[in-house]
Parts: sequence; structure tokens; C-alpha cells
Amino acid sequence: MEVVVGQQLWAGVDAGKSEHHCVVIDGDGQRLLSQRVANDETVLLELIQAVITLADGGDVTWAIDLNHGGAALLITLLITHEQRLLYIPGRTVITPPAVTAATARPTPRTPRSSPIRPACAAICNRCVRATRSRWICGS
Repeated sequence: MEVVVGQQLWAGVDAGKSEHHCVVIDGDGQRLLSQRVANDETVLLELIQAVITLADGGDVTWAIDLNHGGAALLITLLITHEQRLLYIPGRTVITPPAVTAATARPTPRTPRSSPIRPACAAICNRCVRATRSRWICGS
């Protein structure tokens, strides 16, 4: 792996309560580091130093998916080390597929077919009363 002196790096952090996962990439999108670390000050300081060392004098832009809770310690340490930090909510990165009218009813109903299995009828009837749709329960 060839590291360019003074390169721009991006460090993305998937923050959790007890541990975080950090991935560092360069300008070409090459992964330089992928590491899971505990939410512990000493370990996080080592991670920050490792990423700064990889940049070799270049800029590092950090992105994190939480702005409170389990990420508070990491955020504080990054600010203390004067690192550029962006907050990117997880829902911005990972979005569920949209449900369209075409996918709501995959097959037309016929008089002899039912979208509900007989064993689920009692549960689904409650779903129908609550949601006015038999397709919510997924049975």
C-alpha cells in the first residue's frame, strides 16, 4: 500500500454505545484502515493518532453517524485534537427501499385465494381493524 505524503483522508465512524467501527479511505477510495474499537478514551486516542499518522500531514475529515450518547467521547476527543468532523445521520446513508403501488399487491386476488394464511386469520383481522389493510402483517 503506497501512502502519498500529505494526502487528504476521510474517516467514517459507525458509532455505537460500547464500540465504534472506523474506516479510513484516501482520495482514490482505497481503504487504508478498517478497525473496530472500544468506546474507551485510551483506545480512541490511539485510533485518532493512527489516522493522523496515515494522513502524514494532510487533512483528515471525520464523519460520524451519531451526535450524542455513545459518540460523545469520540466527538469530544476529535474536537480536542482540532479534527474536522461532520455529522451524517445514518438514515441519510442507509434508506429502506420505497414501497410502491406495484409492490403492494404482487398478485391479484381471486375468489378462491386469500392473502392471509388461515392460521394467521385472528392476528390479521386485528391488523385489518387497526390499519385497514391486510397487507401490513406480511403473512
